[in-house]
Amino acid sequence: MTRYQPQWLQSLQYPASVDRFLIGAEFPAGGGCSGCAVTATTGMVLNVSVGQVVVPSANGTGSVLCTSDAVETVTLDPAEPSGSNRVDLVICQVSSVDIGAGTGDTWQFAKVKGTPAPSNPAVPATPAGAYALARVTVTGGSAAVTQGAIVRVAGSLNPGQILASTRIANPTYSIAAASFAVIDATNVRLTFTAPGSGSVALRSQVLYGGTGGTNQRVTIMWSSAATAGANAITDNIQTDLPNSSSGYRLVDNPAWQNLTPGQSYTAYMQWLLTTGGGSVAMQVRRYSYRPSLSKRKDRPCQTTNNSHRQAPTPRKGP
Repeated sequence: MTRYQPQWLQSLQYPASVDRFLIGAEFPAGGGCSGCAVTATTGMVLNVSVGQVVVPSANGTGSVLCTSDAVETVTLDPAEPSGSNRVDLVICQVSSVDIGAGTGDTWQFAKVKGTPAPSNPAVPATPAGAYALARVTVTGGSAAVTQGAIVRVAGSLNPGQILASTRIANPTYSIAAASFAVIDATNVRLTFTAPGSGSVALRSQVLYGGTGGTNQRVTIMWSSAATAGANAITDNIQTDLPNSSSGYRLVDNPAWQNLTPGQSYTAYMQWLLTTGGGSVAMQVRRYSYRPSLSKRKDRPCQTTNNSHRQAPTPRKGP
């Protein structure tokens, strides 16, 4: 057993691995990314925007933080002949003996080329000491990558960050029955790509107005299909309307978990009038989703203007 020095005490010196333990403890979900969006440009050239990436070390000694302060490019190999497709990865790759992957004490944005196949090409594995940012489908016979072929698979360094927020035209919906009903399968639904954490929290902003009842209670849930009372993906959240009042409510449902990162999902909002009688009218003003990581508190991690080729160094106490 190794008992490491506590971080940080006066006049002590610390190896870089101790700092990596700190980064790994702060972001325990197997890495993450702030910024570093992958976008198509021309031909097979992709841009990676400014940002930060937390990359787990290959030898289990915590994680390293890679910061980029300028747009960089990654160029994929040419497409296969028509009829043969492949899936590539864009990754953040750290190279250092200290973390058990490569040499040189540096890092770069790089590609991992997938194996071509006529249909359903496999996603290549992420190398040790690397973190996947995006999955790119390269269609056989194509001369360029389109933005629609790029799927972000990186998890966020800030679980509180809203990844998608939708405002709708505010039609009014009414309910009086004590059974679940899909609010509006066309307009009140949220389609998104699952983040790297495999878990999202769903939030809605609604305006209620109750009539003909007393102390009414409305229950809201989200489902994976537009089927009344079925396919629940979140627990039911109840909101009270004392004395048939009206007003805004923010409804935070529990997380939708065990999602496949990079896969597209659609959630439908359902509701019922639980108690109080009468009827309730509701406008859904906005709904959104954000990554949900249960192991750590919401804490933003912002980009900096530091050099984007900075290797981990030993730290001395203040």
